[in-house]
Amino acid sequence: MEEVEEHMSDRLDGNDLLRRLVGEATGADAESLDTDANLMALGLDSVRVMKISGLLRREGIRMRFADMMSEPTLGAWLRLTGEIPTDAS
Repeated sequence: MEEVEEHMSDRLDGNDLLRRLVGEATGADAESLDTDANLMALGLDSVRVMKISGLLRREGIRMRFADMMSEPTLGAWLRLTGEIPTDAS
């Protein structure tokens, strides 16, 4: 995740930043991450989720750790950031 931290000053939008952080933490290609996949099954643990939450907070994106853990999918986290709509319409 150090590589992601070094490049965060590039000011990615919330969606791209979140994808990049999750991709780095899971070792998956950020662009091909399934938004419905359980991120814990992909290798995330609570410590990594807390680190992602902290990195997002430093960039002005507020996401509660408890909310992230209650539904550990990229899609749910993107909804929490407000980057995607809450429904499919």
